[in-house]
Amino acid sequence: RKIVGSAPVGHDGTEAWLESIGAACNVAGEKIDAAKKRFLPMIKAALAAKPIDARITVSGYEGSELLVARLLIESGARVPYVGTACPRTQWSDSDREWLETRGTRVQYRASLEMDLAAVGEFKPDL
Repeated sequence: RKIVGSAPVGHDGTEAWLESIGAACNVAGEKIDAAKKRFLPMIKAALAAKPIDARITVSGYEGSELLVARLLIESGARVPYVGTACPRTQWSDSDREWLETRGTRVQYRASLEMDLAAVGEFKPDL
């Protein structure tokens, strides 16, 4: 079985996930496009309906930090830093790349000291 990284989080993440799952399962492009056409506008509308206007620093240790940061950014938040205790792997590369293109610094194997330094540097609202 093929492994698909990331998860269906937010508009962009869901779009990429549908494409990746469809390709991994040999689903016809028309069916993938139909699913995207049905669900992506709803996700975009939901994110736009409840925008987040804040600068947020994300840190954690269980592995969902990059996904949380993606969703926050798609909701309007500014996320300059994400720290995770997890190692960098090929399965999180798409999330890291997406975040980095939006100006987010991703720190793998982050320590408490690294995360606290980021709070001091970026002075988050939350």
